[in-house]
Amino acid sequence: MSRASILFVALALAGCTPPESTVPKLSLPQQYGLQESFRYRSAISEAVSLANRVLGPGAPIRLYPSWRGGEGGFQPVYEKGGGFSVTLGVPVYAVEGKNLAPEYFVFVPPKGHGVFVNVDRLPDFFRLFSPTTRIEGLPVDEPRVLAFALMHESGHLFHQDAGSFDSTHPLALQDMVAVELTLEDVKAGRTAHLNPELRADLFALGYINEALSDGSDTDRWMEAKSIQGTFSTTTFNITGLRVVEGFGEQGLARRARFRDGSYSHPNFELRMHVLNYLSNPGTQAEELLSTFLKERSAPPSGE
Repeated sequence: MSRASILFVALALAGCTPPESTVPKLSLPQQYGLQESFRYRSAISEAVSLANRVLGPGAPIRLYPSWRGGEGGFQPVYEKGGGFSVTLGVPVYAVEGKNLAPEYFVFVPPKGHGVFVNVDRLPDFFRLFSPTTRIEGLPVDEPRVLAFALMHESGHLFHQDAGSFDSTHPLALQDMVAVELTLEDVKAGRTAHLNPELRADLFALGYINEALSDGSDTDRWMEAKSIQGTFSTTTFNITGLRVVEGFGEQGLARRARFRDGSYSHPNFELRMHVLNYLSNPGTQAEELLSTFLKERSAPPSGE
């Protein structure tokens, strides 16, 4: 083939290659092999609105449903040595997740910036807060439970803990399962550095308490109060469930009753007791937390 012919073929092939700008870009869920869902979009939109309202205008993170475009991409600016600057927005995706591990309820992927809500696991997620097996738990406000979850995931982004749900990540294997606290740790605020999940919880709780202390925005105060109420309801529900499930055993101070095996969101009851106490630092909340920590650290009985 002559040089002219080779040049002609090369130019023809080059002309068949679409410009880079016309190649469809994979969405964040597609990058993880996930499909966006149309289910629960109304509920997720409501939760996003509630979370933003409680976070307030001064928060470094603003959430928006991914299916409502035009609200800006998320471009975080992390400062040297830690810290976080104001962003343009964090998309929240409704994804089909029946093939994901059961711990994947609401989570931030390891790379990329956004929050995934697994619509296939939402009913199970809500049952964590209001269990219906073995006991009939008090109902919780599901939109506000989901709003708190979104604020929690915002905390992961803020603290650069994205992707810590991954079982291969050292955070999951080393830091997340074993959470050892005392009542003094909680009272002194020595909790955030101990565990990524607690750290994200306290990020969300900080804005809830800020909203409750600022009476200038009535709507924000009311939504924060509603989310705060889910903590006391949840601790009542899951404490009752633990007691019922342990009924008849030789003592309730068995470690298995105080440690769940999930690497994703470990020690769920512990976290709820901490949140309940820090948002409602009254006698009842302190007694529940103190009893839980005491029994949780007790020597195994009958094991």
